Amino acid sequence: MLSTFAAPDPSGAADGGWKEWLRPGAFKTLLVMTDDDPSWSADAFDAQLLALSPQHFGDGGHRNYRFHSVIGVVPPQAASMQGAWPPSSPRVTTKCATAVNTGDPYQDLSLLTGGLRLSICDPSAYPHLFQVLAGDVVAGAQLQCEFEVPPPPAGYLAGNRISVEVSRADGGTREAWTQLVDAAGCGPGRFYVASGQVVLCPEACEALRAEAGASVDVLFTCEPLIQ
Repeated sequence: MLSTFAAPDPSGAADGGWKEWLRPGAFKTLLVMTDDDPSWSADAFDAQLLALSPQHFGDGGHRNYRFHSVIGVVPPQAASMQGAWPPSSPRVTTKCATAVNTGDPYQDLSLLTGGLRLSICDPSAYPHLFQVLAGDVVAGAQLQCEFEVPPPPAGYLAGNRISVEVSRADGGTREAWTQLVDAAGCGPGRFYVASGQVVLCPEACEALRAEAGASVDVLFTCEPLIQ
């Protein structure tokens, strides 16, 4: 995971590594499935992951990721746990029947980040895990407020018009926002362009994120290249 973060994907799906698929600020959920132990400690992995990209994973004071483990531990017996050890339970020391090890460093990462621990020997608990993962995605999802200005397609030059249009949650209202020269005049319904990024003003972004169902379209114009 660490070594491929910024390394080209062998299949060509991501020339800059899997970091290309991440949105800054969005909460990240990580999942490991194994019946063995890793060679690193939880502290070592956490430190290197945070150092890779604080904008994606946060820092030691505020981590922006959760780590769930499906590992070689016995499942909990209490029906209320739905087959998953919660963060409030200490490290599990008993190995399940077909596993190699109890994955202690993985357990430590789950305890550190508030993740669940499930037994890889008991697939019956997987549906509960998938529900939790879906909940993480919904709870951590945020509407994007910065957009990279894309390069023009072949045969075109970048135009000088950028527009931001917001579709309201009611499904029928569409609003065009005002472009500013810079952030100095920021306010609701406004945006500006800086360092190749279309940036929604903080007040506008905050209001949008509080409105469930709202969406943003950023439109760019291109001019035909005459040769």
